[in-house]
Amino acid sequence: KLPQDVVQEVQQLVELGYKEIILTGIHIGSYGVDLGNYNIVKIIETILNQVSGEYRIRLSSIEPAEFSPSLISLVAEKNKICPHFHIPLQSGSNRILREMNRSYTQSFYQDLVGSIASKIPNPAITTDVMVGFPTEGEEDFRHTYRLIEKLPIFDLHVFRYSRRPGTKAATMSGMVPEEEKKIRSRKLLELAEQKRLKYMNLFLNKELKILVEEKIGNTAYKGLSDNYIQVVFNHGNDLRGQMVKAQILEIKNNQAIGKLVTD
Repeated sequence: KLPQDVVQEVQQLVELGYKEIILTGIHIGSYGVDLGNYNIVKIIETILNQVSGEYRIRLSSIEPAEFSPSLISLVAEKNKICPHFHIPLQSGSNRILREMNRSYTQSFYQDLVGSIASKIPNPAITTDVMVGFPTEGEEDFRHTYRLIEKLPIFDLHVFRYSRRPGTKAATMSGMVPEEEKKIRSRKLLELAEQKRLKYMNLFLNKELKILVEEKIGNTAYKGLSDNYIQVVFNHGNDLRGQMVKAQILEIKNNQAIGKLVTD
C-alpha cells in the first residue's frame, strides 16, 4: 500500500475505536523499497504525526536482515509502539541457515537481539525455530538450543520440518527421523516455558498498560500488555476495548494476575 493509504486506514480504524493497530505483511521491514525515499520507519513516523488518539502500534514478524538501527531507536523513543519484536531464527546453526538460504548468521542474530535489548528495557522478543531440517545433526541442534538459552527471548514457536513437494529441501538426503524431531521439539518447548516464566517474572509488582480484550467471568477480564503478556484481573465495570493499567501480582498458568491501578 502507498503511505497515504496506510495512514488513511489507520485513521479510520482509530476513529472506529480500535486501540491496537498491527502493521503486517510480507517483509514489512523492507516496506518502501519500491517507493524510492521511503521505509518502515518513515511510515510509522507519519502515522504517529498524523493520527491522533489513544492507540498503539504493534509490528508483526520482521526478518533479521530487515532491521535498522533507526527502527530500534524509534521503538525505544515512542511509547505508542509496542516493545515487541517477532524475529524468526529458524536455526542457530550457520550450516543449516545456509541450507535454508537464510541471509544471516548465528552471530548476526545474536548481535541484533543484543542491540535491541541494550536500547529498549526488557523488550518482548519472540521467534520461530524449526527442528529436523534435512541433515540437521545433534551438533546443529545444540547450536540452536544454546543460542536461545543465552538470548533474552520471551517466547518461541517451535515447528517440526515436514517435506513439501517442489521445494529444494524435499529432495535433500539426510532426512531426520520423526521421533528425533519430536525429542528436539520437546526440548525447545521446555526451554520456551522456562524463558516465558523468567521474562514474565521481571514484571512482578510492576505496572503494565493493558488493552482489555475479553470478559472471561462475571467480573474477570483478560487483556494484552504492549510487551505481549496476557494479564487477567477483576473489575466491576465492563472494560473491554479500553486501555488500563494493572499491577502484576502473580504469574500463574502462563498468565499474569494483576489488579487495576488508577492514575
